[in-house]
Amino acid sequence: MSQGFRSNVWDPVLIVAQIIALQCYFYLSLSVWLSVAGYICGFNMTLSHVFDYHTVGRTTEGWITVAVFTVNSLVGAVGLWLIICRAKKCLDFTLTMFAIHLVLCSAYGGIPHYVSWWVMNIASLVVVVLLGEYMCLRSELAAIPVTGSTSGKT
Repeated sequence: MSQGFRSNVWDPVLIVAQIIALQCYFYLSLSVWLSVAGYICGFNMTLSHVFDYHTVGRTTEGWITVAVFTVNSLVGAVGLWLIICRAKKCLDFTLTMFAIHLVLCSAYGGIPHYVSWWVMNIASLVVVVLLGEYMCLRSELAAIPVTGSTSGKT
């Protein structure tokens, strides 16, 4: 296999590093948005708002958590664009990110059985995938400027 433009070389260290970076970006941005929302609305946002499915919906605080997850899905798409940079890898990395989130949520408070938690996370996953793929595709299809060409000039 040649080492040309956009060659596909399987690099497990890079893949694991990208998964870790994307997961950290997801939780860091979610924590910042939860802190800002908690400060503005006067709620005490805790770690359970990230990992416990009981805090989703049903109360004002729970609906704020849903709104924060929605905003964070937009920010997560930007993270996908910055860290992954390839449209065809967006679905894989997003599914991995949300699968890890499901495992961590299950370890924290048990397997989620609220429909609102599942709807919120599936909707967030869809937004991250679609917007992330769109942004990565726009970057991949951007025109490559060709300068310094003197063919045709005499």
